[in-house]
Amino acid sequence: GRLPAIGKGIIIHITAGEKERIDSSTMFGLIEELRNAGVEVISINDIRIITSSYISDSKHGLICDGIEMDPPYIVKAIGDPQNLQNAVTIAGGVGSRLKVKFGALVHVMTPDEVEIKATREPKQYQYAHQVE
Repeated sequence: GRLPAIGKGIIIHITAGEKERIDSSTMFGLIEELRNAGVEVISINDIRIITSSYISDSKHGLICDGIEMDPPYIVKAIGDPQNLQNAVTIAGGVGSRLKVKFGALVHVMTPDEVEIKATREPKQYQYAHQVE
């Protein structure tokens, strides 16, 4: 996640839940569904999501890797737009759960290009070293 990324993909706009706050497990489920659909790069509210990313609940919204995220949640996903869109809109999937259980509005856009500017410093391992 060191470099900004640009490519085909989708942007998902998720409003705050009208019924209840969107919880971390639902947002993590969305990331998993996108990963299963072959997503290559993801960001949520300009936080780059990496393999070790962790989402937890806060009073107002969610915390991702120690950073507070308030709704609306803007999820940018680079990958095959059709596969990614299907993952979100599939009946009984996370998209419908966001609408039904939480009362959120979920809007999926497929622009010509999705740009993810957020980057992450490579993790500093205590024992492992990068092989050059």
